[in-house]
Amino acid sequence: MGTNSHARASRAGAGVRNLVIVVITAMVAGIAWLGWQVVSNEQVPVAGAASCEAEPITVTVAPELETLMEEAADHLAAKAHCINLEVTDASVAEVQDSLEELEEKDRPDALPDLWVPNSPAWRTVLQRVGYTGRVEAAALATSPVGLASGRDGVAPDSWLETLTSDRLVMSDPSADGASAYALTASLSEGAALGEVQNDVVPMAQTFGENVTSGIEVVTNADELAAGESWLVPITEQDFVIARRGNEALRWSAPATGSPMLSYPLVAARAQTGMTMGTGSLDPVRAAGDEIAEFFATDAVLAELADSYLRGPDGAPLADEVDPPQVEVLDEAVPSEADAVMRNFQVLTVPSSLLAVVDASESMNLVAADGQTRMDFAVNAALTALDAFPGHARIGLWGFSTQQRGDQDWVELAPLRRLDAPAEGGGKHLKLLRQQSLVLPTLIKGGTGLYDTVLAGYSQAVRDYNENYYNTLVILTDGANDDPSSISLQDLLRELRTMHDPASPVRIVAVGISQDADMAALGKMAEVTSGGSFLAENPEDILTVLATSLLTRA
Repeated sequence: MGTNSHARASRAGAGVRNLVIVVITAMVAGIAWLGWQVVSNEQVPVAGAASCEAEPITVTVAPELETLMEEAADHLAAKAHCINLEVTDASVAEVQDSLEELEEKDRPDALPDLWVPNSPAWRTVLQRVGYTGRVEAAALATSPVGLASGRDGVAPDSWLETLTSDRLVMSDPSADGASAYALTASLSEGAALGEVQNDVVPMAQTFGENVTSGIEVVTNADELAAGESWLVPITEQDFVIARRGNEALRWSAPATGSPMLSYPLVAARAQTGMTMGTGSLDPVRAAGDEIAEFFATDAVLAELADSYLRGPDGAPLADEVDPPQVEVLDEAVPSEADAVMRNFQVLTVPSSLLAVVDASESMNLVAADGQTRMDFAVNAALTALDAFPGHARIGLWGFSTQQRGDQDWVELAPLRRLDAPAEGGGKHLKLLRQQSLVLPTLIKGGTGLYDTVLAGYSQAVRDYNENYYNTLVILTDGANDDPSSISLQDLLRELRTMHDPASPVRIVAVGISQDADMAALGKMAEVTSGGSFLAENPEDILTVLATSLLTRA
């Protein structure tokens, strides 16, 4: 998702707004609130922060732990060397949304001092702001993750099979830790990172299509009826609570086991392994130590158990609450899990892609197996079209010198959703497939690259849609050889003027063979925050194109 501007499903609640506001309020809250409550018609001093004048330390906590963190705040404020915690609640998704509402330069200061997230997506959120975070406590609480359904024994044999099952119904993994682990648990089973990332693609695209189309998918275990075989990722805590209102609910998990969702305590504005001091010399670390100690007390562990959460050690819940039988999986390698989460977030944002394909005479050169460069380009286009979901917006141009009089380009299909009706009947996808086959008939002349890029980029800017990741994709096998065209320097200046970081259209340039002018393509991509890629052999066009689009340049 990066820093590009696009619409997202609204998840912001009061906790999110508090997260943004707390940075401002902390600056004027040097003197702790001195208040009184009326209890039984008598005034008594409020516990906690009312008696502590220490500099506030902001804490954002997962909603399910808010009450306990407020108890921790009261406890720490009442100590001799008091610690003043200002507590707000928010999911990881809400933290992410609140940061995206700010200017990039303001985001680091909007992070809380301490954060107790409810999804492993917290690492991705911090990385995008330039931090790794420093884990002060690996877990304040834990809860294993399984699958809720309305039928016994319906879980696939592995989490990798679960990920590709058409019965899996997920929530946003940055809002729901159970869904996050459904994405990454197969790494703990030994699946290769590349395999998992590939399997995430259709799930991410389906999720993104639902968001873009305004479709709300029900992932509430309370509403699963007896006999239904849907698989809804769920924590043990939520399952025990939901089953009390839905006797039809069943827990299942792959035979390999269940991942363990933890609620770590993280110093958000810190880097791993780095600290400004220890103990009292680093107030955030000191507060983290005190909070971790508080959550390890017998009284708090009992409160966690009462709310059906396990303690930091993951010890099973008491038999009297009738918890599900759980075999715990090992934790996945964090860097690999982060890569899967980033891939999911990137792919949920649908593509708006205007493709301009070189139709100069050099595209008739035979490359391999008797196929021309154009043959490979057309086959790559047709294969790529099959991979895009219906809500993707795709347009197609062909170009070479003097395609239409002095104009170097010709529009074969406008930028439309693949599932949109096309003139003459059928869907836009059908039109694109037909027009892709027209490309070989356009071959003539030289590479009218610069004028085409200027015209294509101008069109993509006019067609910009904030709900999409907007790109101009260039496929070319040569250097500009139109002597009457705009110069490269003038083109770069025009691109720089049109490029708006708040509404970005990026150039993804794919050079076909070593004959492509990668230096020029790289400069075009750079001024639009895009990327350039070389397919050394024309048969590699599809692989390079897929890589460029999946990484979002």
